[in-house]
Amino acid sequence: QLHQYATSEVRATLPSGEPVALDVETGYPADGRVRVRVVEAPERWALTLRVPAWSGSGLLVVDDGPARQVPAGTVAVPDLRAGSVVTLDLDVAPRFLVPDERVDAVRGCVAVQRGPEVLCVESVDLPGGRDVADLRVDVAVAPREEDGHVVVRGLLVDPAPGPWPYAPL
Repeated sequence: QLHQYATSEVRATLPSGEPVALDVETGYPADGRVRVRVVEAPERWALTLRVPAWSGSGLLVVDDGPARQVPAGTVAVPDLRAGSVVTLDLDVAPRFLVPDERVDAVRGCVAVQRGPEVLCVESVDLPGGRDVADLRVDVAVAPREEDGHVVVRGLLVDPAPGPWPYAPL
């Protein structure tokens, strides 16, 4: 089973005593493509891959076969042998997440998820020493990736004049 995706060489011995060797190539989490080359394995060996819930599904290709959509969870890839190549593409496109409205502390907030990463904005990211509380994110415009950065459309608003947090009517 392969559950964590990082460029690596995996070498193991099965309970039967037979060796298994995998080479994993990926740019994960910046890139959702995970390529696993079976270097050494017994005949008719199966590999199980994890398809994370945040991805929803993955696109699986074995050797030069057809691509097939696989649901979140685990997917078994049977009948692998030395030389087989398994490619799993996970959706790492940025998207908005909203918290459960029953949680007072984060009601009205929005988060940006890109693959397994949940991103944030901090006041130091904003121009002119502005406070993150002054930022309003435009959730009508989907976040996008641009030159390796996630871009979110937002607006900085001026705090209301007068005493804070309450003012007379």
